[in-house]
Amino acid sequence: MENTSAPPQCRKPKVISLLKKGKPANSLESYTPISLTSVCYEVAEKMVECRLREFLKSKGAISDCQAGFRRHRSTMDQVVKHTQAIKDGFHRKPSIFTVLVDFKATYDKVWRRLMLQKLKKPGSIR
Repeated sequence: MENTSAPPQCRKPKVISLLKKGKPANSLESYTPISLTSVCYEVAEKMVECRLREFLKSKGAISDCQAGFRRHRSTMDQVVKHTQAIKDGFHRKPSIFTVLVDFKATYDKVWRRLMLQKLKKPGSIR
């Protein structure tokens, strides 16, 4: 972990193609690529991931509302919370606004913190 680089043979995955179940073998679309990497590299990657996750958690850098890429959480958690907020809103009768932002692709070059500040209005985002 002292050296910040891995040996080239560990970094280069072996890519194989697997035939999808029930698909014709003579079509490229029938195959899915699988990347096989070194076990040592996988272990090192997991170590870094765990350390980084704990570091970010200790610094409060990850909101408790964040579900993506977190253990024991999924996007379904967000769907359930959102659905409940909508149901609660109908009982209280305020206006309900929903903003769904695809940070992964569409807004990958936008300053996210500023964008969220611009979107935020009292009571509209929790």
